[in-house]
Amino acid sequence: MTLQDKVVIITGASAGIGRGIAGRLAAEKATLVLAARSEDKLQLLSEELSAGGCKVLVAKTDVSDPNDLSDLVDATVAKFGRIDVLVNNAGVECFDYFERLETDDIIQTIETNLTSAILLTRMVIPYMLQQKSGAIVNMASTAGKHCPAYESVYGATKAGLIAFTQGLRGEYLDFGITA
Repeated sequence: MTLQDKVVIITGASAGIGRGIAGRLAAEKATLVLAARSEDKLQLLSEELSAGGCKVLVAKTDVSDPNDLSDLVDATVAKFGRIDVLVNNAGVECFDYFERLETDDIIQTIETNLTSAILLTRMVIPYMLQQKSGAIVNMASTAGKHCPAYESVYGATKAGLIAFTQGLRGEYLDFGITA
């Protein structure tokens, strides 16, 4: 798949791997929708990528909020009329002995790493079905296959993401959508 002029949503785009992905896709002339909670960091990245000729939409998004996910999809379609690639990259960790983890940290890790990817993919698939093409990229981790000590919740979310991706691939490959 050539990425030139493809509309790509990237969650967790403000730093780390997400920022790196944005830079690589901009070099491929993709149209980018940058989503994260840190709007100031997104704006700086947008300015940098736009200076190189990339079309960019910044979308302040808390992926653990389904309303923000819906707004992200709506803003993308309103601005660009399509969604070609979804990169579910947003992620957090809670690192400690399992019994010491706070309930809120467990819930936040599951919502950010797994639930958000499932919900956002559910919102994007209808557009890809309409187009008869698309790609879902879920950023997992080796922790999803071989979970290290003190990262049981993180590893569980990444294992879930791997299984989700495998299921999507089987369901939608005949419809022109890859995962």
